[in-house]
Amino acid sequence: MAIVRKPVDLDAYSAPRELLQILPPKSSIRGSDIGSQIGPNNPKFAMGMQALLDLIFAVEGSVADAAKYLGLSTGAVSRLILSDDSLRKEVNDLRASKVYLLMFIELINKPNSFSSLHV
Repeated sequence: MAIVRKPVDLDAYSAPRELLQILPPKSSIRGSDIGSQIGPNNPKFAMGMQALLDLIFAVEGSVADAAKYLGLSTGAVSRLILSDDSLRKEVNDLRASKVYLLMFIELINKPNSFSSLHV
């Protein structure tokens, strides 16, 4: 079964409320009106997780780029990802698929140079 990601307009990005709710309070985009941070044990965490995955997909798997959009450090986003095993697995799968896609594109564009590809 293929997972469908919601498209994200990075030029006009505004984090949805469900994502803001899972961000740590130190995020520069998380207002005080959002309430307490919700964690992996809260049923609403899954909706925030989906929104985070949509953003990470939009930035081609770059945790550092996602962190910039979320007003957090790369380490803070990494800790958020590591706080939930299913989120960690999805991000790792997404990043691995990016590597395979780049290898495939390289193979198509330069079939004889595949052995020199460094990922």
